[in-house]
Amino acid sequence: MDVQSVKIDLIHWLTQLQDKSVLKQLQGLKEQQESSFELDAGHKKELDSRLEKYENGEMEFSPWDKVKDRVRNSTKNRFPFPVLDVVNGNDIDVISLFNTTRHPKRWK
Repeated sequence: MDVQSVKIDLIHWLTQLQDKSVLKQLQGLKEQQESSFELDAGHKKELDSRLEKYENGEMEFSPWDKVKDRVRNSTKNRFPFPVLDVVNGNDIDVISLFNTTRHPKRWK
């Protein structure tokens, strides 16, 4: 099926769609596709600051093997979502949170 046929098929399907949750998901996908992937001035300033600290020897990066050792995967009994996090002193940095209560076939 060529691209034009897929587009026409999707338009036809969309005009008949009544499920508000699917429409909301599609709207989110559309907004995500339209959003800019450029860094704003604040992000650029922070990256420049960290790069300068690294070049001056004030900051050190960890190799991936050390980072993997610090990352923990935990599932709590009262919190049914797997969490990937890193413990940094008194802080816990959450890297990822997974919702495993939905079946992947229902995501389609």
